[in-house]
Amino acid sequence: MGSDQIAGMTPGVREALARGASWCVTFEISDASHKWVQFTGDTINATYPYEEQPESRLGELGSFHLVDWAKNSYVTGTLKLDNAEAIATWIDKYFIEVLDCQKEYSVGLTLEKATLKDLGQAKRVEVAKEETTLIDGQGDAKNIEAAIEEAKKEAGNLSPNAQKKVEEMRAASRATGEMFAAEDFATAATRYADGPVRQTQKNKDPRGFAEFAKMLSEHSAKGHSLTMLRLQAKRPTLWEMEADLKKFSVPLLVIVGDEDDWCLDGSIFLKRTVPTAGLLVIPRSGHTITSEEPAAFNAGLAELFAAAEAGRWLAHKPNQMN
Repeated sequence: MGSDQIAGMTPGVREALARGASWCVTFEISDASHKWVQFTGDTINATYPYEEQPESRLGELGSFHLVDWAKNSYVTGTLKLDNAEAIATWIDKYFIEVLDCQKEYSVGLTLEKATLKDLGQAKRVEVAKEETTLIDGQGDAKNIEAAIEEAKKEAGNLSPNAQKKVEEMRAASRATGEMFAAEDFATAATRYADGPVRQTQKNKDPRGFAEFAKMLSEHSAKGHSLTMLRLQAKRPTLWEMEADLKKFSVPLLVIVGDEDDWCLDGSIFLKRTVPTAGLLVIPRSGHTITSEEPAAFNAGLAELFAAAEAGRWLAHKPNQMN
């Protein structure tokens, strides 16, 4: 198994699981684009370049129930695993044992708002802002076309200001990922920890900040780089999820530090978009508010839990209460 590869893929799988069945994560070998695996919900869809029955090659991997396949093309089935790391481990085995990849393979990741079910029995789903396509897809043409148009609409319906924020955040993630890949990790971790949004913790709690920086420097350089480049720089942003956020119905408390410049706009956007959202801004605090102001943070959570359990979270909006 490739431990670095599993570590790199696990966040992508975890994100797909967290977002639900309407999201598909694609892993593709960097120097061999014909070798790919997709995961959505409990479904695996992968390239299958063989003529013999998949059971002969996939049997030893376990936890897989075959649904459909085509010779020298693809295989689709359900995966009876619900742990992100276990799923990433299964995908790693597929790359190595079925697709004959070297153990130190390099894999790219994309997270897309598309499902294999919604788009018919597609042999591969691809969704992008400018173009949405199905590669060798099959299924009901009208359903596929409708799903494609919906995916395009959701991907491209951003205001200029929101688009600018998305581009800035992704550019920052790419720059950070490249820094982790190019520099000595101890140096890169020190620079990352000492960023503008953590200065409040550094000044209020030097000992706690030093412990945070030390723990960060002990992490995987490759893992951090891949997470920034292939997950954080590509994952959907809050502005791109506006339509779904407007339907959010669970009590939500957004907590942000007033010195956390990267998260302030997003927090206000959530407050204005999610019908059930409350906003708590903790003064004189940055990105690490759980460490900087644990009493204020926990007090906010206590109020959220108490009000939600009593059915009073939306008491100030009686027309929205059930």
